[in-house]
Amino acid sequence: MAQVSQGYFMNVTLGDVGRQSFTRSYQLKAGTVDFVAALAAAAALITDLTAVTECTVIGYSVAEKFQDAAVGYPTNPVGERQNNALIDVAIEGAPLKTATLAIPGPIDAMFNGAPGFSGYDSVDGANALLIAFMDNFKETGGAFSISDGEQIADTGSFKAGRRVHRKSKVG
Repeated sequence: MAQVSQGYFMNVTLGDVGRQSFTRSYQLKAGTVDFVAALAAAAALITDLTAVTECTVIGYSVAEKFQDAAVGYPTNPVGERQNNALIDVAIEGAPLKTATLAIPGPIDAMFNGAPGFSGYDSVDGANALLIAFMDNFKETGGAFSISDGEQIADTGSFKAGRRVHRKSKVG
């Protein structure tokens, strides 16, 4: 799986007279060579957009998009977006507060039992792959927050986990 840059893009959130917000995405030209150039182009577009719209520019973001060079879709039937592992985790600095991480199409190895046996829908909190995933959201060493800047507690973070199937109209 080789993730290849697809270039830079920006999302602009605007607001209208009815206080409705909406987002527009703009792809930067393939010749945009780095993030600094993408930021400069985005700032120029915001200036020009503000001049031609009655809507208010609420905010914008600039990012580089990466995509798998040769997408290979899963063949395992549990690799569907409707199947999720919901992981309840403790929040750093709030011992009674928990949050839920959702992992779409979870691997069977992350659960306590084999298909058809007890524990099949119960997440194994000691699974090394799950722990490595959760470490990305921890207070110490994690680079991501769960929501509102909150992070997972460094110790005793895993509380519970279960496999769920969410309804879907796409099959």
